[in-house]
Amino acid sequence: LVILAIAILSSLPFLIRSDYLKGLIHQLIKEQTVYTTTFDQIRISFFPTPIVHIDNVQMTPQEGANLPLVRAEHTSFRPSIFSLLIGKPALAHAAVKGADIYYTWRDPNFVKTISLKDSSIDLWNIASNKPIRFKVRGKFLSDSENINFSGTIQSRFDHLKVKDLSSKIQAQV
Repeated sequence: LVILAIAILSSLPFLIRSDYLKGLIHQLIKEQTVYTTTFDQIRISFFPTPIVHIDNVQMTPQEGANLPLVRAEHTSFRPSIFSLLIGKPALAHAAVKGADIYYTWRDPNFVKTISLKDSSIDLWNIASNKPIRFKVRGKFLSDSENINFSGTIQSRFDHLKVKDLSSKIQAQV
């Protein structure tokens, strides 16, 4: 009986159509945020908890959004098990590894692009209008990791604008 249960659970990733899942993810991200996405490969693992792995991701802000462009080698998303059981899927944790983040800072006198290279981003308890814990580490004008941000951030996902973010941030440079 135990072997049958393990066989069924290990075959679940093969039963999910990756093309359907890609389309669903593109649609959900576009509806819930002001980003459009492209990515190469998507994988699902169920042990010890369900996790969606996505490789070579690019998140481009929609026109006029004034948000950073993000390119990442690997991302993973872990849903909240409790929210899945009650039928309201929510993300418990998202991790972005090997990310390059480009933010265009527009001032009336100048336009500058600030970049953070080889970054890692962790987000916990991801929900619109709720405090989201985060941690960001990366390289800024250096070959070694020299930026470390952590704290909480809160915003409505459907109208995501940098100026509307309410946050508590600790920075270490």
